[in-house]
Amino acid sequence: KGRYMMYKVSREFMFAAGHSVTGYPGNCARLHGHGYRVIVTIKSPKLNGLGMVMDFSDLKVIVDGILNELDHYFLIWRDDPRAEGLMRLDASSIRIMEYNPTAENIAEHIKDGLRDRLLSPQAVDSVVLYETPNCSAIV
Repeated sequence: KGRYMMYKVSREFMFAAGHSVTGYPGNCARLHGHGYRVIVTIKSPKLNGLGMVMDFSDLKVIVDGILNELDHYFLIWRDDPRAEGLMRLDASSIRIMEYNPTAENIAEHIKDGLRDRLLSPQAVDSVVLYETPNCSAIV
């Protein structure tokens, strides 16, 4: 026990969302969507009394709370000129984002949400967001 400098646990999640990358000079500027895959890794220099970094069920509750804010919504940057029109069309399906919804920014959004919800914000090691099976962003 205690032989390692850092313990890490990971759990995988899925969610679906549409988005558009405002200003991108190609297909990603169009309205489109993805089945996202997210891998969240939590770290700790020591294990709890049960021998765990964190209970996987507790991690699921926290991450699900973050992903429920994104799942089955269309994510659009507030500075996108189409945002207002999309809101008029179907406000209940749109999430206006403070950032351009790239894979990197969405991964950072998830990581920030984890830091806000965990007792130890430094416990968040990484968030890997797969936009496609072979394209991911890591923060």
